Amino acid sequence: RSGFGPRLIYVVGGSGEGGRKLSTVELYDPQNASWTQVASMAHPRSLHGCVALAGKLYAAGGRGDEYLLLDTAEVYDPSTGVSTALPPMSTPRAGAAGAVLEDGRLAVIGGWRGWHQGSLASCEALDLRTNTWQALPDLELGRSGHAAVVVGGAVLVAGGVAVGGGRTGTVEVLDGDRWR
Repeated sequence: RSGFGPRLIYVVGGSGEGGRKLSTVELYDPQNASWTQVASMAHPRSLHGCVALAGKLYAAGGRGDEYLLLDTAEVYDPSTGVSTALPPMSTPRAGAAGAVLEDGRLAVIGGWRGWHQGSLASCEALDLRTNTWQALPDLELGRSGHAAVVVGGAVLVAGGVAVGGGRTGTVEVLDGDRWR
């Protein structure tokens, strides 16, 4: 997060020894070159979408214990040290990308639902004002393990693993009500 004070780096969840899923939130302070565990999330998760908005960290989906695909989401507030559950997504997914839309909604884009179901084209967004998930337009190409970035208000997704398991180098841009 940036804005006031020193820049800090947060690591939310992930995989530990033996593939064990982590629920920890850790903070790295570059000025002191030190790591500190600052909190734990309600659900251990890896391969989740994570975004920062208004000084808070939002984590959605991923893989939990026993490789269970998650539809859960939660928000961690560094100012209070508290992690709070959010409503579940409509689709459990791992390997999705997260992005903050221009209107302030939190998007979870693509991902996968398991080895046999492949990459997803579906996307959904959490409206923080109503605390509800809403469907977004489907990607033209289902993908997981991809990157998402917001540039000038437009959401771009790039790369990843496409439906069928092949890697893709394509880019899509969310343009109003569809991906191009």
